Amino acid sequence: MQTSSFLAVVFGAVAVHAGTVQFYTGTGCPGSATHTYRFDDCNRCLDPPGNFGSIRFSDIAGNRRVTVHNQDRCTSASQVGQGYGPACWRQGATSLRSAWVSCDLGLAASGNTTESDGQAIEAEVTPEDLANVD
Repeated sequence: MQTSSFLAVVFGAVAVHAGTVQFYTGTGCPGSATHTYRFDDCNRCLDPPGNFGSIRFSDIAGNRRVTVHNQDRCTSASQVGQGYGPACWRQGATSLRSAWVSCDLGLAASGNTTESDGQAIEAEVTPEDLANVD
């Protein structure tokens, strides 16, 4: 009886996981992440201390808007890129500092709809990213 209760608790914890955001000091999301955030809410700013070369969004649906920022606190003035769904974002002229994950927008994002401020920031969607979509 204890085993079935334990499994129900584990399953419940897995079912509410809504996304993962990883911050890397190098560009291109190489190796192990410096900071990893797993969360079950949305409209969330992730703001670890430091400067980062890349940020990976995974375990999220393609209709979730994500933004990357070159300053702390995810302000609209610091936004340097936005897109939908899982991807690895590389820094442009300035390091990345914070990342925002929206709630489900109910939009059907087709392909990689990415916007940038012209700082040569880029998002790369890999097969690994697509395999981790909810």
